[in-house]
Amino acid sequence: MTDESMRRPTADGQRKASGTGFTLEDIVGAYSGAAFQTDGAVKPNTNAAVPKVTAEEIVSAETVPHAEEYRVDIREGGSAREAEGAEAYSSFDFSDPQAVEKFADEVSRAISGQEEAQREEEELRERFSIFRKRSNSRVIPEDEVEIPEPDMKTVLHRYEKGMQSAVYRSLAAFVLCVVMVVFTFVAEAGKALPFGIDTDSALTAGVLAMLQVIVMMLCIEIPIQGITDLIRLRPGAESLAAVSAIVSLAHAMVILAGGGTDAGLPYCAVAAFAVWSGMRGHLFYRMGMRSCIRGATAGENPYGVICEFADGEDKAVLRKVAGMQEGFYRNLTSADISEQLYSLLAPFFVIGAVVLALLASVVSGNLSEYIRGVAALLAVSASFSAFYAYNLPFRKVSKGARTAGGIVAGWGGAAEIADSDCVILTDTDLFPKGTVSLNGYKVFEHADHSEGVAHTASLIIASGSELAPIFKDLLKTEGLPVEPVEEFSCYEGGGIGATIRGDKVFAGTAAFMHLQGIRIPESVNITNAVYTVINGRLSAVFAMNYEPMTSVQGALLTILRMKLGMFFGVRDFNLTPTMIQQRYKVNVEGGRYLPVEDCYRITGAKPAEHCRTDALLTREGLGAFSEAVMRGRHLKVVSELAAVLAALGSIIGFVIVFILLAGGAFESAAAGNLLIFMLAVHALVLLIASLPQRPR
Repeated sequence: MTDESMRRPTADGQRKASGTGFTLEDIVGAYSGAAFQTDGAVKPNTNAAVPKVTAEEIVSAETVPHAEEYRVDIREGGSAREAEGAEAYSSFDFSDPQAVEKFADEVSRAISGQEEAQREEEELRERFSIFRKRSNSRVIPEDEVEIPEPDMKTVLHRYEKGMQSAVYRSLAAFVLCVVMVVFTFVAEAGKALPFGIDTDSALTAGVLAMLQVIVMMLCIEIPIQGITDLIRLRPGAESLAAVSAIVSLAHAMVILAGGGTDAGLPYCAVAAFAVWSGMRGHLFYRMGMRSCIRGATAGENPYGVICEFADGEDKAVLRKVAGMQEGFYRNLTSADISEQLYSLLAPFFVIGAVVLALLASVVSGNLSEYIRGVAALLAVSASFSAFYAYNLPFRKVSKGARTAGGIVAGWGGAAEIADSDCVILTDTDLFPKGTVSLNGYKVFEHADHSEGVAHTASLIIASGSELAPIFKDLLKTEGLPVEPVEEFSCYEGGGIGATIRGDKVFAGTAAFMHLQGIRIPESVNITNAVYTVINGRLSAVFAMNYEPMTSVQGALLTILRMKLGMFFGVRDFNLTPTMIQQRYKVNVEGGRYLPVEDCYRITGAKPAEHCRTDALLTREGLGAFSEAVMRGRHLKVVSELAAVLAALGSIIGFVIVFILLAGGAFESAAAGNLLIFMLAVHALVLLIASLPQRPR
């Protein structure tokens, strides 16, 4: 059975949007001979459609006469899989109903196995291509598309609920963490501790364990989520923190049981600090989500920014869509870069700590220090920075996003925005409402005044450009109706045309009129005007005034600085590169003007089926658009840098601790030294994650 035959449509023209694209009935029907020619051997008929065939029809003489006598002829160059399929098919006797059922079961299992293998391959590719720039449009699994968007106000309440309590608990946990850090450094320095602890290592271990338990109770969300993820076999940074805390407590119990002799100090301070960092990072995340959702619910009808793949240009293009919010929340809650990295690293760290600690104990000849080795390896792998790498910049980018006018849809939106190649700018982006006005008009003597005005206004209104409201007002002022427009056409030279009440009407720039062989008198040869030709004669001219805005100029400069390409999808034929450069004093020579047909198609088209909203614009104008793009790019770049640095810190620390343990240098892998190393990495990650946005 060839690939072509599998891709042919069924009789009713229906195919599933995902999976193999063909049904079990199609395959059984094809194998039974419905789509095969029988000229001595069963050969594929690539021109025939595959009908649906029932099990009863399969065993009928009309469907497959003498099926057992036929063989499948594999064409030269056919794949091994096709040969195996042919051999398997030829072994079935379709005159036996049980054989038919058996064949159908095997085909069903084969399809299921193929779909499962395809899903696993896609998941694996997605996991190991975290930093890959998309080369084509997003393909979303079918089950994910069917998930409805939740009610934003309900979601907002969920994120706001208990936040004040979490802030207070986080503050109390931080104070206890500081106390534990001080106790750890003082005890390891051999100094006496207060409250009667003195230099008793067993008593110190007990106090640290008790304080760690309190910290875990104050930050209970992190241990619960970590253990839950571990049970689901989806460990992440929270799982590392939770497992590290549990093993540190076990190490403390071992020290207490041994009376504190030659067992060092437990890593309770390190584990507690990791749990508190997780709590603080989750607070940043909740604050960012609250800001984004508040902005999304505040606007009445915000614009949505989507990323579509232009096959002809081989580029990912950003554009605005009025009222688009579909997929905003799914993008907002998608797994961020830090989650993806630590979902890959966590299993290796947990398993590696158990195995490598045993190896280090055997090599160093200190089997009694096994639990200490496991605790040390887990403690250094549970990075404090894993919870800040994305959550902190997300909080900073989301804060004030509503005021700025551009709300980025979390990591999912930022990743698509940053991976985009260019933006599509429309009429209102370049000249928002109120910046274009009619500066006067003239109808020539040989033309009828009402006809010249009504024909021009009706044609402009039919074009749907931003000049339409101006000409609607002109019709109201003149007391003229909107006339029916037929056979509307647009032309690359900068003009439009149609048939209006039997008259051939063209409107466009002076350059377009020259291309049409129409002479423009010197007295009316002006820039930024709409010229109208009725039945081959120049009949009217309308002078337009375009007032540039400082905010649009700044937005154009921002887009150029981000090295984004500009596609001008404008319907107003006056908006030429020369005109834009003259008005805004910005070099847009690198910008490309889309074909006129594409301008009308793109600006009026609905988003592709699986497009998600990458950002919401709560204000009109190009300024909010460029702000959202800039914030999205900043969020992705900073988060990636911070997450990679945090992951490298965990990996390097893990390797160093293993080397120390294998060499028997347990004192060098003490809790205080691990704290210094991890806090140094954490400070560097915080510095990167706190980088301010580049000014516009």
